[in-house]
Amino acid sequence: MQTPNLAEIPSELLADFRLESSEQFQRCEQLLIELEHYPDDSERLRELFRLIHTLKGNLGYIGLDTLMPLPQAMEDVLDQLRANTLAFDSLLGEVLLLSLDHLKELIRHALGGAEPQLNDNQRQALCQALSALAVAPPSQQTQLRSALLLQLDPSSQPLQTSTLAAPDASARLRHYGIEPDADLLFFVDLMQASERRSHFWQGRGLRQLDLALAINQLGGSPEQPAQLAAAICLHDLGMAFLPLELLHKQTLRISAHRDRLFR
Repeated sequence: MQTPNLAEIPSELLADFRLESSEQFQRCEQLLIELEHYPDDSERLRELFRLIHTLKGNLGYIGLDTLMPLPQAMEDVLDQLRANTLAFDSLLGEVLLLSLDHLKELIRHALGGAEPQLNDNQRQALCQALSALAVAPPSQQTQLRSALLLQLDPSSQPLQTSTLAAPDASARLRHYGIEPDADLLFFVDLMQASERRSHFWQGRGLRQLDLALAINQLGGSPEQPAQLAAAICLHDLGMAFLPLELLHKQTLRISAHRDRLFR
């Protein structure tokens, strides 16, 4: 990939780009997570489209024209979401989140950072796959999304779109004498939506919920089970807003794998 001559870019312009792009990436990630719960929210989709479009334009300002096809391909997908020819789900959300992470890596490398995971051919293949998804007929969309996810993260597993009142979560809560109300089910769904950002963390919250409620029950229920369940669901909610490169750090991944032993 051809990189700009950093010495030719005014330092103030470069500093502004770094700050603004960091804020744009954070807001894009937040919007994608929120769209898990509000997939038909046109205002969130409109804001996400504007952010990606602005980020693409800013790449041109500092001479990173070679990276512009990736946000353009993401724009193509978002444009079809706004036109209702594509439907937003957790699988597409994961694809877009991973695409953002790769774009961040590519920008970081272009500005003097470490080598990105994607080489030029892989980057071009990703752009082509996103653009193909944008124009795909409904019968091919799920297959293309799954293929894109595997292309972005070969170790990933196909994700399932959750519902607000997940039956297994409701059954687990009732097992401990908790009749789940709308608020508690919403907390459960928030927890599960945040976990879907990373296949390493999927199912972790429900296992913690089982463990905490079982210990509480064996101890004579010193804590109200419903309040304890709510606390468990919200405990790691902040993980949803971490960049994936931090969420997937080896130390965190080891912790997640150890947690699977309690299934």
